[in-house]
Order: sequence, then structure tokens, then C-alpha cells
Amino acid sequence: MPVVPFTKRTNLGNNTIKRKIRVSYTPAAFSEIASDRSSIAVVVDVFRASTTICAAFQRGIKKVIPVVEENEAIDYKRKGFLVAGERDGIKLDFCDYGNSPLGFPKKLTRKNLVITTTNGTRAINAVKGYDEVLIGSFCNIGKLIEHLSMEPKDLLIQCAGWKGDFSIEDSLFAGAFTESLVISGLFEISSDTALAAFTMWERAKADLAGFLRKSQHYQRLKKIGYEADMIFALKSNTTNVLPVWEDYYLKDKIK
Repeated sequence: MPVVPFTKRTNLGNNTIKRKIRVSYTPAAFSEIASDRSSIAVVVDVFRASTTICAAFQRGIKKVIPVVEENEAIDYKRKGFLVAGERDGIKLDFCDYGNSPLGFPKKLTRKNLVITTTNGTRAINAVKGYDEVLIGSFCNIGKLIEHLSMEPKDLLIQCAGWKGDFSIEDSLFAGAFTESLVISGLFEISSDTALAAFTMWERAKADLAGFLRKSQHYQRLKKIGYEADMIFALKSNTTNVLPVWEDYYLKDKIK
């Protein structure tokens, strides 16, 4: 079980309005609940894009450019950009790296990295019109909580899912995140989607890895040799980076 950080419960007055939490389980579901774009959106793809993006920043990358289509990534590659990408979990032939948080060297010397993935980059594209878009996973959950405690805005947790379908690992992160924010006293569960994620997390958190080993995505990535990535992705607070969307790219808000 990951150690999820809890912020100290805040002494709220009776007139304080708690911030609301909603969860969108797939990018396709986003359009149905996206009425208030003044909220903060946190995009999560635990296995593996959001974890990989955080790892890239930790290794020294200054900007991450997420693109949806493979042809876009090829165009960037032809222009000399460093490119990471996969389809169905497997590294694309033209890419320098796959979609693995453990696949980078200790230090990335170039300033920019282009990334294209099966699910994560599509989820980022879906919510990029929000007031603020952050990238989250278990690896930076503490930094996310710290940031959100200072922002008086509601929250949308946008899960990447798998090819338009529900994925357990992203939903469990949403539940862990929701639990920590509710304990802070600043947020409340305001939707059935958030309640469902929270309830699932309560069931799974005693043995998160064991719970997830039965999932389709875990089995899919294990079969092609990426179990170490998933074990790493379930560890909490391995980095303090906070990727945020700006114009057409992501940057580390902490730097």
C-alpha cells in the first residue's frame, strides 16, 4: 500500500464553502461533466504516462510536449526533438524512449521532450481548456495536495482510462486523492463518481498492488515486460515535481 500523505485538518468556520471533487473516468466522459472549466483539472494515467512525465521532469527536462497522434510525434522527431512514445504499451520504433518512468537515463540533457501515448496524452488534450491543468500520479500526490490546499477552486480528476474504457489504477488514484483532500477539511465529495472512487480505494488500499494484479492493464503490461514500471508507479511521493499545462506544453510549476 502506498503511503498517501494527509494534510492537517483545517479548522473551518461554519460559513466556509468546501471545494467540490468530481471524477471523470475516461476522456470520453469528460464532455458530459465539463460545465465549469474554472475548476482545476488533474490528469492521471498511473500506468504510465503521468508517472513517466513526472520522471522526465525529475531527470532534468524543462518542457514536455504531449501530442495525440503518432504523425505529430514523427514531425517533431524530424525537427530534432527528443521523443518518447508507445502504442498498446510497446515503444514506437522511431522514438528515443518508450512510456516508461524507469526508461530514462539519470540526466536528460535536452530541454524539451515530446511524448505520445495510447491514453495519457489524449486525456491531457481533453481538458487543456481548464483554468489550470496539472499532471498527477502516486509519485507526486503530496505535492498535488499541497498545491490544491492553497487554491480556492473545485477539482476535476480526469482519468486516462484505456482506449475509452474504465481503468482501475487511475480510479484508485482518484480515490486516494479524494480521501486525502477530504481529510484536509477543505474539500467534499460532491459527485457519485468521486464517491465510487473513494469507496474503491477504501477496499483496495490495504494491498494496492495485490488488488491491481488482477486488472487487465496490469496483466497487459506485465506480459510485455513492464511489471517493474507498475511497482514503481504505485509508490507515493518519489518526486516533488508538479507538471502544469501552459500554452502547448507542460512545465514543472515548482521550478
